[in-house]
Amino acid sequence: MTNLGHTSAAYLISKIKVTKDQPPFKKSEVIFILVCGNIFDIDYLLLPLVGVPGWLHHYSPSHTPFFGVVYLLLFYFLFRTKFSKQTFILGTIAMLSHLVLDDASYWLSFMHLTTDIHPQIFWLFPLDIRFLPEMKLAFTELYSRAWSLGVIVEFYLIKTPVYVFMELIIVIFAVKTWFKDRLTGFRLKP
Repeated sequence: MTNLGHTSAAYLISKIKVTKDQPPFKKSEVIFILVCGNIFDIDYLLLPLVGVPGWLHHYSPSHTPFFGVVYLLLFYFLFRTKFSKQTFILGTIAMLSHLVLDDASYWLSFMHLTTDIHPQIFWLFPLDIRFLPEMKLAFTELYSRAWSLGVIVEFYLIKTPVYVFMELIIVIFAVKTWFKDRLTGFRLKP
């Protein structure tokens, strides 16, 4: 899923009320939830620094629930006095949604709604037995292919149209929610 889809999902998650009497989130809290919804894609930016194409980021250990716990602990120690418990709960849900949405294309392929897709998330890393064979595949066969933005977009649109449609629905709901909030006078606290 693209970052637009992850950001949209995280925005919708930021609208959840964890408790009945919860006040509206501050801008900084919503931004924190949006960052949590996208934090796993930091490896997309970091992998090229060590000579690995960014598009292989789903094969990185930093794109696993194990590292989600690491990110969450880091965030907690950095921001525990700044953000409420509710903010951390929704940040955790946003992180989990990122992994679920990334792996959705793999699960859709089991239902024959997309072409065969390799696992995108290794849920039990470092114990996931699929991890090493998939890493070998990624760094032999996939790494050597001539990938370009056009090839990736074509793959995304042609081979996973149900997935694209799912992302489009998430984005539309997020935009609709954002406009509804603006029209009804809802404002985030500064």
